[in-house]
Amino acid sequence: MNKIYALLGGACTGKDTVRRMLLQLHPELVEATSHTTRPMRATENGSEYYFIDVEEFASMYEAGEFIETRTYEVVGDKPGADWGKGKDVPLIAMAHGIPYVATASVGDLRDLEYKVQKAMSFHGARFIQILVPCPLGWGLSSNSTVTVARMAMETGFYPIYEAEYGKITSVRKIRQVQPVINYLKMQRRYAHLTGKKADPNVLARLQALCDANIKNFGLVEGTDVTGQPVAMQAYERSQAV
Repeated sequence: MNKIYALLGGACTGKDTVRRMLLQLHPELVEATSHTTRPMRATENGSEYYFIDVEEFASMYEAGEFIETRTYEVVGDKPGADWGKGKDVPLIAMAHGIPYVATASVGDLRDLEYKVQKAMSFHGARFIQILVPCPLGWGLSSNSTVTVARMAMETGFYPIYEAEYGKITSVRKIRQVQPVINYLKMQRRYAHLTGKKADPNVLARLQALCDANIKNFGLVEGTDVTGQPVAMQAYERSQAV
């Protein structure tokens, strides 16, 4: 029986890079081409998807020609997703008692190498989430990838830690805490948050999330993890009016 492999990940997480490498290493694999109703991008040549219109999609859907489908809501006049709808996968993995869970970043390659080697020493499931900035998708120069990754850590936006069987065993301390706006300004995708028309309330909410991470994970020297850290989404939902 043929097997189906799926590469899952958010935008600009390297799925295409992994896909190309797998196809090169394993020529016996056959890539399945998906359908989409979105317009073709300038960087695409038409082979990435079957580009169809909404009417054709509806007809194929009614005929049962798709294994699964997904629709996306129109964002409206405010860029970005709704607050509190994301998922903190490392904390979810910890809640399931996975033997080894860690976050890492290309901003600290020695730490990343150490965690990969350590994960290999555990039996059972192991999970490492790695922050890898995408120059094209994030709107930054290719030579600033490491700098942006480090700024994500120094602001508390992306806490670096490791956990064993559901309990945090170590965290990477922040050398000098930076305001989150320094991280946002490095990326053109966040221009709507840092420009003249930026909403100060949104920036304040993001800063509050970073401050909560710093406190909950004990990211500053002389502080410790305060109980069981909760996902940023839980903090946001608790502040909802």
